[in-house]
Amino acid sequence: MLLIIAIMSGMIGCKSPNEPRIPEAKPIPTIYIYTENAAPIVSKVDYVNATFSLNGQGVCADIKERDLRIRGRGNSTWLMSKKPYRLNFNSAVSLFGLPAAKNWILLGSYTDPTFLFDPVGFELSRRLDMPWTNNIFFVEVYLNDNYIGLYQLTEHLKSNVGLTGNDILMELDNNMDEDFQFYSNLLNIPIMIQNPSSQAALDRAKVIWNNIENTLFGPVYENAPEVLDSNSGWRELFDVQSIMQTMLIKELLGNAGAILWGNSFWIQYLSSDGKIHFGPLWDFNDLYATFVDKPHLITDLMHFKAPTVPLLERQTPCSKFVLRFFDDPKFVKEYKQYCNSVIGKLNANRFIDSLVAVIKPYANKNYEIWGDMVLFDGSSYDTKDYAALSSWFKDFYNKRINAIKNYVKE
Repeated sequence: MLLIIAIMSGMIGCKSPNEPRIPEAKPIPTIYIYTENAAPIVSKVDYVNATFSLNGQGVCADIKERDLRIRGRGNSTWLMSKKPYRLNFNSAVSLFGLPAAKNWILLGSYTDPTFLFDPVGFELSRRLDMPWTNNIFFVEVYLNDNYIGLYQLTEHLKSNVGLTGNDILMELDNNMDEDFQFYSNLLNIPIMIQNPSSQAALDRAKVIWNNIENTLFGPVYENAPEVLDSNSGWRELFDVQSIMQTMLIKELLGNAGAILWGNSFWIQYLSSDGKIHFGPLWDFNDLYATFVDKPHLITDLMHFKAPTVPLLERQTPCSKFVLRFFDDPKFVKEYKQYCNSVIGKLNANRFIDSLVAVIKPYANKNYEIWGDMVLFDGSSYDTKDYAALSSWFKDFYNKRINAIKNYVKE
């Protein structure tokens, strides 16, 4: 599915994804939400009844007063001052020309003052032809007539990824806050069943994961060889290209949390081929603070040490699983060849410029409401100068591109 960003009178989504035009700043759509009796939204569990209206500003069709329920969402982002929200319409509604759905997400992007990580991540997914890519739309939001800032509206992931037959959508995530969840046998990976949410899917997933871990690490984990043999049978269990696509994009945006600590790493078991497919991609919006005051990390790639660090010294269950593929010399060679073959598609400078030209005034307006970014641990970051923030992101991204190019040459 094409990435569509509704931020101008036409959509960014040109036939040549490497050369989007740079638009002039124009109004972006505005969302108005009124909760019943102006009730505050204080929970990410309990919904509040509300109405929803959309002024498309000439970008998309207007929506007049649709009934919905709204609640908070997110994990660490729910702890921030600017909140993300889950929208649940009483009946399916089409927004921005997308297929009608009942569930939508408003991302606050509080931890990404550049407002660029998620849009660029989804654009990279589209350019690499991953089977499912979220669309994202910039909107201004008013809640009970109070302006609450610049948001990004997108599909509710687990409700929209197309599943058939015995397909299972799973998330590797330490929060473990879904109804059906388990820890894998050998590695103790935290795995949540996202769709279908059922005991039957949970039971199938446990069998699948037991087979995966035994194949990747051997029946006795402590004695697993440090080199993964391509002939061990692991390739028959995975869609290898999806691993390479996912790793490359996560590397380009420095998404270490997903790789190393198991933060919202999504995978699918597809019954059509009986394999695990990495993706869809999600959750790039907490990466700014990771790198802005740690420039020495920007050129480091997360899997560099994978071939040399002893298996049991890797620190987390998720990283032991994800980085295991880089213990296979044949996979490493193929991954480098893949990176080299697609790197030309991933020059995002014009795309970034397109976004910045349109959202800059709205990002500055957002700052007037929320001020500098203050994280729940008390650390704060100066976010008042959007020109500097967007310039930092562009420099960051190009350094990541160069790091991949250097890796390919090794």
